[in-house]
Amino acid sequence: MEVLNPNTILQPFLITFSLIILMIIMVYLYKKTKIWLVIFLMFLLSLLIGINIILLDYIPFNPYISIGFILFQFIFFILITIKMFKYKTI
Repeated sequence: MEVLNPNTILQPFLITFSLIILMIIMVYLYKKTKIWLVIFLMFLLSLLIGINIILLDYIPFNPYISIGFILFQFIFFILITIKMFKYKTI
């Protein structure tokens, strides 16, 4: 019988919690700061994290959570990009 390791039990919860925190940060940046460069860097960081999480085996509903996370971040990135370039005067 295999002994349960606390690290392996907590890893899915910590990763899911970190994804939720990154989504909350993206919404906060979208609502409060509206600085395109900061949101772009946050989107790139989230994209890297989301792609790396797809490769993990121990996350429940893994491809769906990762793809949903990437899609959520992408939607806010597109919204701020459209808003910024729509009101920019040339």
